[in-house]
Amino acid sequence: MRRFTFGLFVSVAALAVASPAISADLDFPDEIRGTYNDWDTPQDPLMGFDAGLRYMYSMGGTSLNTSGNATLGVPASSGSTSDTTQFAEAFLRLNDHVTDTYLHAYGGYSMFLDTSYDNNGTPGSTTLGKVAYAVADFGYLPFKLGSDETGAAFGGFLGYQYINDAPTIGGANYSPITDNSSISWTTGTSSYFVPVAHADHTLNINALRIGTAAKAKFGAFDLTAEVAAIPYASITGVLGGHTFNPIDRGGHVTYKATESKFEGNAFGAAADAMIGYNITDNMAVRFGGRATYLRGQGNLVYGLADVTKPVDTDSDGTYDIAPTTGGTYYLTPERIDALSLWRYGLLAELKVSF
Repeated sequence: MRRFTFGLFVSVAALAVASPAISADLDFPDEIRGTYNDWDTPQDPLMGFDAGLRYMYSMGGTSLNTSGNATLGVPASSGSTSDTTQFAEAFLRLNDHVTDTYLHAYGGYSMFLDTSYDNNGTPGSTTLGKVAYAVADFGYLPFKLGSDETGAAFGGFLGYQYINDAPTIGGANYSPITDNSSISWTTGTSSYFVPVAHADHTLNINALRIGTAAKAKFGAFDLTAEVAAIPYASITGVLGGHTFNPIDRGGHVTYKATESKFEGNAFGAAADAMIGYNITDNMAVRFGGRATYLRGQGNLVYGLADVTKPVDTDSDGTYDIAPTTGGTYYLTPERIDALSLWRYGLLAELKVSF
């Protein structure tokens, strides 16, 4: 048994020593790989990365119409914003050359905002506030024409889009009346005062994107284009542009006592296209445009507060009963069937590839 084991060990050792020489003398057919040392590594990269910065000069805005509440005497109202905004944007794109898929993500933040607004007939303007957005798309480009240097690829993508629309709109005030302590009364007179707070306009939009994508290259020039349907978007936030004047009902006055909270949904579309020139193998400048449109509907909820006026019980000119309130109660939701948001603009891009 020991002789057999020793003989097996010697045989294995001899084969291990001789294998390089044997392998060197063998001429393998083309369809059969040689030893692992001869396996060829891929000459082309399996994955590529694009990254860079963009500048967008854009125009956008919102508009809405509310139904009001006839039972409580709350009038219908309208509001709109219109802005010119400049954005700084960063992006990253991962291209999987093996599966022809890609992941494209970008986000932008307003550098300069110039907004005009109309609160139910009261105009104003502001340069305060912000607009921000982020997009992430996963795409597949299986259809190809031509070569990598002169050709095109087509496919589709599924993605997500977030928008935060928050210009600071003036005049969107309300009176946070919770109880009698909220009211300041000049004792003995008919004069009283209620607090005033400002409602900051901010809408948060979370949207689904489904679309088609294409890219083409012609030597040093390239072209990309995307068209997306937005079948569903949720919209939540505060409509700072919604307000109404206090309603005098004779013995008491009705005030808007909270900010106006909106919750709804929307649908729409988006598109962008860019043409680029490759300065070097890994650097390019590109120019193009982008547009987004959403149309939505939903419910607007806010609180009201009734304040009973001071009373002069004996008509001697001295008011002996202070103003009182029952606190805040909430209005049956107003319906908004015409809310629209839009933005379009020009893009400039500096891209590096690695």
